[in-house]
Amino acid sequence: MLKEGVLGDLSELPSNCVYLKCVDGAHIFNKSEIIYAESKGHRCTIHCNSGDYHIYVKLDELEKDFGGAFLRGHQSFLVNMEYVKKISNYKLTLNNDIVLPVPKARFKQALRRYEEYQWNKILENNSE
Repeated sequence: MLKEGVLGDLSELPSNCVYLKCVDGAHIFNKSEIIYAESKGHRCTIHCNSGDYHIYVKLDELEKDFGGAFLRGHQSFLVNMEYVKKISNYKLTLNNDIVLPVPKARFKQALRRYEEYQWNKILENNSE
C-alpha cells in the first residue's frame, strides 16, 4: 500500500507486516494479528486481536497488500486463514465463532484455497 510516510521510509518493512493509514492514524500491523477485514460502503474495518480499525480503502487493495494467507470468500470479507475453523454449507466459521457467508459461486474456490493452505502448512511442519 504505502511505503513512505510519517514513519519514514517503509520500503524495508518486513513481509509479515503491513502499513495502513487508518482513520485514527497510521499503524503497522503484523499480518498474523489481523483476523479479517470487512467492507461496508467505502469503509473497511480491520478486525484484529487488539481491536478494530477503520480505513477508507477498497478491499481489493487490502487483498493485494495482505498476501496469500488471506482468503476472499465473499466480496465484502477478506479472512486470515489462520483464524478459520471450518468452511462448510456456504459458511466460513472463524475460531472466535463468527460466521461469514460464502456465496455459492465462490464456495468451491474458497474451499480449495483453504485446503491448499492447510496442506502447505502440514508440509512445512513436517519438513522442520
